[in-house]
Amino acid sequence: MTRSAFFLQRITWLAFLALALCLPFEAVQPWLQAGPLRFTNLELLAALALMLWALALLAARRMPRWPAWLGWPLLAWSLVLCLSALLAPTERGAALKFALRSLAGVIVSLAAFDVLTRQRAADARATGPVAALAWALTSGALLAAVLGCAEVLWPAVLTPWLSLFKLHTTRVAGTIRASGTFGYANIAAQYWEAALVLLSVLLTTVSRRRAQILILFAIGLMGAALVLTASRGGLVAILLSSGLLLATAGWSQRRLRRLAPDSPPLVGVSLPRAAAITIIVIVALASVQVALSPVQQARLQREVEAGFMQAEYAAPAHLTLVAGQRTQVPVHLTNAGRLLWRAHGAEPILLSYHWLDASAEMIVFFEGDRTALPHDVPPGGSARVSAYVLPLLQPGRYILAWDLLQNHVAWFSTRGAGLGRTTVDVAAGAGGAAAPPLPPPLSASLLTAAQGSTQVERTTLWRAAWLLWRQHPWLGVGPDNFRYLWGDALGLTDWRPAGQASVLHSNSLYVEILVTLGLAGGACFAWLLLSLAQHVFTRLRWLLTLAPPTLPAKSRIHSLNWLLGLCAALVAFLVHGFFDYFLEFTPTYLLWWILVGSLASCTTEIGAQSVSLRLPLSRRVLFHDGRGGRGVRASTEKTP
Repeated sequence: MTRSAFFLQRITWLAFLALALCLPFEAVQPWLQAGPLRFTNLELLAALALMLWALALLAARRMPRWPAWLGWPLLAWSLVLCLSALLAPTERGAALKFALRSLAGVIVSLAAFDVLTRQRAADARATGPVAALAWALTSGALLAAVLGCAEVLWPAVLTPWLSLFKLHTTRVAGTIRASGTFGYANIAAQYWEAALVLLSVLLTTVSRRRAQILILFAIGLMGAALVLTASRGGLVAILLSSGLLLATAGWSQRRLRRLAPDSPPLVGVSLPRAAAITIIVIVALASVQVALSPVQQARLQREVEAGFMQAEYAAPAHLTLVAGQRTQVPVHLTNAGRLLWRAHGAEPILLSYHWLDASAEMIVFFEGDRTALPHDVPPGGSARVSAYVLPLLQPGRYILAWDLLQNHVAWFSTRGAGLGRTTVDVAAGAGGAAAPPLPPPLSASLLTAAQGSTQVERTTLWRAAWLLWRQHPWLGVGPDNFRYLWGDALGLTDWRPAGQASVLHSNSLYVEILVTLGLAGGACFAWLLLSLAQHVFTRLRWLLTLAPPTLPAKSRIHSLNWLLGLCAALVAFLVHGFFDYFLEFTPTYLLWWILVGSLASCTTEIGAQSVSLRLPLSRRVLFHDGRGGRGVRASTEKTP
């Protein structure tokens, strides 16, 4: 191998480690725009890693190698993506852009397999590069988890900084859900649950007590961040995947002890114990959170926010007000929801109103004066407020629609709460001044449009997916096109802004694949998973029964741990996939494809025929290739 090829191979490996480290930190603003295509910092870093990989292949004068059982399912998946996008019934441009992003993930998976396999061949410890990749992935995830916990504790300090990575803070009933640098709390949960599994395996690779304590602290911190996401799917996924890891690792180690009863015990934490520690930490933290947080208790009972922000208004039925004169109106408020109404702080509950026309069908003026509450109001409590009201300058009859809001968060009406109503006759002022122009009237349905676009139960979305799939069963409606069509399938109106996609997916990996890529996409995805499972079982059987006796016990156990750990990380994704969709978001879809490539590499035996990337210094000699080039090759001479 020439010096340039050796150098490029190392740089490529470092680029993949950097990509793994930076996955949680995708900036909101694109760093490069080429026509309709926009590239974020994370996408550019992935492109750089792939470009270096291609250059390393050219310098080494070799073709990339990956097994047919991995290549064929990924090729079929890629073809279905392209066909579905080209034949999409609507929004073909958006579908094609999504297909291109998905193809980039497939290429990252193949590149990760090739690069990791080469690094394993070059390392004396075949699992060393796998551990290095896991350290990079978990280090980035841990930093994002720290920011997620800090976001919940000190939102005023962290929110401006985190706006570099996401547009909004995730909330439920006004309570912040930890999301750190991720765009949404469920995305963060999907990432952190996979990283927690990898941390469990890393705990088994260190023998020093200080390093073990640091990893245990990291597990606790990342577990706290996961619990603070208030993601029920995340909790189910980490408990099931860790439980699977505990069971399979315990069974495997018992088999190994029967095969080699005289082998000395390894120093460090065993994988079953590490998985058990993770389960105990998650259960303990979740129990504390449920006991202390009424919002978390309600999250376990209901899917959407209905019932959290509810209010009852007792206000005068009729008023006569003078245009242009601010007046105080007595209003009696009752907290009919589960949210504590805080009168002070950064995000207090305030009383305001909207001006509607006499038919209550159009909003004449959206937002009126805001009045603070006199004190905190617990669920079931009440308060009397003297609300400041500034009547419109145009004389006439209007509806004064009372509405509460959590400052900087949301109006109660957009979270399912009803409005208080007062009929108001506005009389002309004494001065008779001309009324200033008002903004164009808006439909009163806008008061609940935000609720309809973000507060939809999964069963409703799945029913829409079923209706769409029946129309396009083979190739689906096109990649990512469910967001453009689900409301129309249900016969809804005003469910999304014209020309824009809804923010909602089908909230299920499997439903989304079937509705957007059809049966063809579902078959390709199942083919990939079954191929992975088959070769994982084959590798597991080899490690437990067929491996040569000369294979050191430590190497055997570490190989076994990483095989099971990477499997459990993918299982966490797949379990959470029943409740959420992750192939849309750059951090999670790149993590998924990197884990797929890494697991495939761990099922591959590194044979003696593999080309070494590191030659012992005493066995390396410079040579001239006769064309002016120089390189490094192994000497055939014996060394003393």
